[in-house]
Amino acid sequence: MPDERLSTGAIAPGRLGWMLTNSRAVLMERWSARVLNDPDVPDANLLSAPALEDHIPELLDRLIQRLTRHPKAGWGEDVGREVGASAVGVAHAQHRFQLDYSISEALRELSHFRATVLDLCVEQRILLNPDESGLLHATIDEMMRTSASEFERAAVGSCEVAMGVIAHDLRNPLSAISMYAARLRDGHPLDMAKMADVLSRNVQTMERLVEDLLVYSKIESGQFSVHPADVDLTALVRAACDNYLPAAHRRRIDLSLTVPDHEVSAYCDADRILQALGNLVGNAIKFTPEGGSVRVELEQHDGRCLLRVRDSGPGIRPEHEEHVFRCFWQAPGSSSRAGLQGVGLGLAIARGIAEAHGGELALERHPPPGASFVLRLPYKGSPRPSISLPPAAPVDDLASRR
Repeated sequence: MPDERLSTGAIAPGRLGWMLTNSRAVLMERWSARVLNDPDVPDANLLSAPALEDHIPELLDRLIQRLTRHPKAGWGEDVGREVGASAVGVAHAQHRFQLDYSISEALRELSHFRATVLDLCVEQRILLNPDESGLLHATIDEMMRTSASEFERAAVGSCEVAMGVIAHDLRNPLSAISMYAARLRDGHPLDMAKMADVLSRNVQTMERLVEDLLVYSKIESGQFSVHPADVDLTALVRAACDNYLPAAHRRRIDLSLTVPDHEVSAYCDADRILQALGNLVGNAIKFTPEGGSVRVELEQHDGRCLLRVRDSGPGIRPEHEEHVFRCFWQAPGSSSRAGLQGVGLGLAIARGIAEAHGGELALERHPPPGASFVLRLPYKGSPRPSISLPPAAPVDDLASRR
């Protein structure tokens, strides 16, 4: 039905197509600003204005085309599909889902688009006739309906991908344990020391996976907390590198450490920062070819402590950068590379730990080869209570091993 705001004071009926054509730039600018300033769409800061507008121009083109060709045609239930709103709605949902938007955030964007169009009509004193009003509302309603349906489909796919990745990572240690259990049952002679070592390693693998899943679940639900104290980061970084020296040596990777000559103190949870840094160093070693290098650096800058991990691996392609912190995402082709095992929670957990400290974890842009991640923490400050993260966005439906 026509918006009540348009029922009076208008002097130019039947001009929606004209307005969409001639006020296109203003419409896009105001819609983008409206979305970016909406506190109920917090993830909009993931997008620049041009990226935010990616598919809306296509919708405008189709609306204008429909208004130009059939401005007086009946609009009915299928008019939104005729304009192509279904395809645009699916594209909108897929793009926002990959950015960890919630369904309500994505739909609020579309509601803002409707409101912006109507506001411009009021401002330009344009009265929509029933056909134009019906076409506008039916188009946006169809786009919202298909967006919601696509979000539901993607959520189901997300669960399926997560379960598949987890099952895959549990299969190998369970197979090793099952094999030794069968040999014990059948009375085969066994090297008990070797068996104990194999069983211990595989149990530890499963324990790490379960612990990562529990930590990520707490981050997602907003129940994750840290217990900060005054910590010497210099000693902590040395300990993290020492933990990964055997893995680096096995792959002939040069693991180097650069730290200041003096103590660098921060107010943080030592165990959690050690976990986050371990995830970064472990990933760097995993993705660096044999004979490569991994550098770990600690420095202070602008009142913050910076922990940087840089490797000489293949790096991260620009089109993949927005996905690297998403749970279960995997760069195309990376799964076929030998040795890249893991459920893909490392970077997601590391970022959650950084944010729980009031810091951040970011991917740095630098010339290839290699990838560089920097973890920024507040410099040593006054004691604060335990910190909890706000609820995180839904899990992506892709899978990452970084």
